[in-house]
Formats: sequence, C-alpha cells, structure tokens
Amino acid sequence: MDGTSTTITVGTGPTLHFLLALLGVVLISELRTRRIPDAACLAAFVAAFARSITALRPPSVILLSALVGLAPLAARGLTRGGIGWGDVKLAVPLALLLGPWFGALGLLLACALGLCSVGLGSLLDPDATYEAGVAFGPYLVAGAIIALFVEASHVHQPIAIPWP
Repeated sequence: MDGTSTTITVGTGPTLHFLLALLGVVLISELRTRRIPDAACLAAFVAAFARSITALRPPSVILLSALVGLAPLAARGLTRGGIGWGDVKLAVPLALLLGPWFGALGLLLACALGLCSVGLGSLLDPDATYEAGVAFGPYLVAGAIIALFVEASHVHQPIAIPWP
C-alpha cells in the first residue's frame, strides 16, 4: 500500500440510513413476533417509489425492478409457503429501491446469508430443527445494504485481469 486510504462514498446516504432503520425494525419484529409489520413494508414501498421517481428511472426499469422483487413470490409458490408474505411484500420495495440489477444482487445475497446462517447453525448444533422456519426479513434488508455498497463502490465495473 502507498499509505493512501480508500473511501467508499455512498451517494445515496438517505437510502442507506433508511435501510439501516428498516433493518432494525424488521430484525426486532421478526425476533419478537416472527412477522414483518405492514407499516414497514408500506414505508419501504413509498421510499422506493420516491427514489425511483427522483432518480428519473424509465418506467421499463421500474417495472423490471418490480418483477425482480416478485421472485420470492415464485419461491413461495414452489416451496408451499416456505417464504412468508411479509418477505414477499418487503422484497418488491427493496428491488425498486436498488434497481433491477442490484435488486437481484440483493436477493441473491439475502439467500446466501440465510443459507450460511442455517448451515452454520446446523454445524454448531446438529440437533437443531428449523420447523418454525427462518426469519428471512433481516437477510433481505442486509442483502440490500450490501448491494447498495456494491453499487456505490462501482465494483460492477469490468476488471482487467493481466494475462501472462
């Protein structure tokens, strides 16, 4: 290193603050009641729609983002209720907030975080059962936060790999 520091500038500071507050609400609610409040989903939708409008996103991008956010609905149908309705209602505004590509990344990261958590829990306690399910809401919001940082740090730019 040459002694300089690298700073990741998140140009969407209010979005990050909103997502952190949403993470707190969803985490506390999921741990206490195993439900995501409708008010949190509605607030997330209003914030996501406002960001989409102020960012001057074309209607096609907004529609594609909403379709990406509906992926948990398909998963709910395939798993016979393995994903709760609160998770489905929360995924759409998170995808709208991030856009189609980073919304998809956020969903994939949420799945990876959830699977790693369950896998680690199974390793630490082999007798653990997950009959009550896994609270997926906090993973959704955490995946969205990580995707927001990826978007802000421009990691999605092509990387030049030197070839010998």
